[in-house]
Amino acid sequence: MGWLSSLCDRVILMENERIFGEYDGSSFFSLDPDSLTSIGLRSFNCPNNYFDGKTGLYAIKGSTAKENMILSDSYYCYSRQSALKIGSLELPEKSVIAVTGHNGAGKSTFVKCLCSLQRGFKGKVIVNGVTYNPRKMRKISYMVMQDVNHQLFAETVLEEVMLGADKSDEDKALAILKRLGIEQYKDRHPMSLSGGQKQRVAIASALLAKKRLFVFDEPTSGLYFRSMEATAKLLRGISIECSVLIVTHDPELIDRCCTHILHIKNGQI
Repeated sequence: MGWLSSLCDRVILMENERIFGEYDGSSFFSLDPDSLTSIGLRSFNCPNNYFDGKTGLYAIKGSTAKENMILSDSYYCYSRQSALKIGSLELPEKSVIAVTGHNGAGKSTFVKCLCSLQRGFKGKVIVNGVTYNPRKMRKISYMVMQDVNHQLFAETVLEEVMLGADKSDEDKALAILKRLGIEQYKDRHPMSLSGGQKQRVAIASALLAKKRLFVFDEPTSGLYFRSMEATAKLLRGISIECSVLIVTHDPELIDRCCTHILHIKNGQI
């Protein structure tokens, strides 16, 4: 919200359809981070700038990763124009990796190629010494889109999670829904849920299918503080058993859940 500080003369706070606070601009933008957190708002400026510093892949927190996912000779182009060129890259497994870079840097191209969702991608992905072709990579990876509505098809949440699964997996599906905090919605239509709840339904489907790589495209775009914190906690939780990549411009999300940053510029690491 920092960009508003030089624009706003008056700030009105709303919750549950009611006004619960009103400030003049200078008073509001003088609030400290703890005061903002107490009313469910984000900080005006994040103390850490993750977007103009180091390049490449680097750790920002301790990692216990013992195995790596290796990309080699990775290349992709749009209409003969190079969009991705990576000679070699090792991604620590069961970590939460933020994929950063300016608009047009190649972030989305990179994650789509890693999941083998981009036709024409050239390169190899090696996991625990096994080389995965595009078909195999699609079986072990799952991408949660920024607009998750494009990934929901069934009439109920439980049916959505069970798509492609055996009836015998229902107990496992219910256990995953409980773990993600959405078991009570199992009979609801997925499209009737909130954005964050829909996101969890998509994650539940992938967990039941035993995916090993999750990719999230701007998962906290437009989310306020408490929803962002809940998403960060969820991403940390699933990294216990899966590798997680997050395309993001959200420094507060990176602060709260990421172990590494992968910075991309002009299609290169």
